[in-house]
Amino acid sequence: MVWHERRGVYSEIFGTVLRPMGPTSVAVSLVSAEVEPGLGRLSWQVAGTGVSFTLERRTEIVSWRMLATLAANGAGRITYDDRVPKSGRFFYRLVYIEEGVRRETPEVQVDVPSAHVLSLAGFTPNPSSSANLAIAFTLPKQAAGSLALFDVTGREIAREDLGGLGPGRHALRLGARSRVPAASIGCGLPTAIVR
Repeated sequence: MVWHERRGVYSEIFGTVLRPMGPTSVAVSLVSAEVEPGLGRLSWQVAGTGVSFTLERRTEIVSWRMLATLAANGAGRITYDDRVPKSGRFFYRLVYIEEGVRRETPEVQVDVPSAHVLSLAGFTPNPSSSANLAIAFTLPKQAAGSLALFDVTGREIAREDLGGLGPGRHALRLGARSRVPAASIGCGLPTAIVR
């Protein structure tokens, strides 16, 4: 039996001899890799029997770590749902021993999305006075950024740092360090920008 397989960046041709009573090589093929916020769902098809697999995961900054020991079901399928604590890029591989030799499948890359999307909900309460002007917004992840308030002439009247906030919904009081002038609210609808 001869087959063609891509392993990483290399494309190779493999072959084996099948005998009625001889050992059968283990072949593992990725069937699917699906993601949703907080979850990576992976599935492989296995040809060959009697082998247990170790699932490993890494990130771009954390090296390979064991997640679970898995075995194929009666149809030769291995599935695993990985509940990840945050969004980001994750890499997976199966490790197994075949005829005393450690083997690894090509790594699978998945990008798990955030449950939150960058959005600006508006002022709370609405209408607001200059004394209690706050804005509601959602951040997809923790990162450097700021929220700025501009009047109708394009002049910046307040800015707050967002770098310390994590992913999720937030409400932030604008002008906490300096009061937002009432005239800038009264002369038109202020514009807030999240960067």
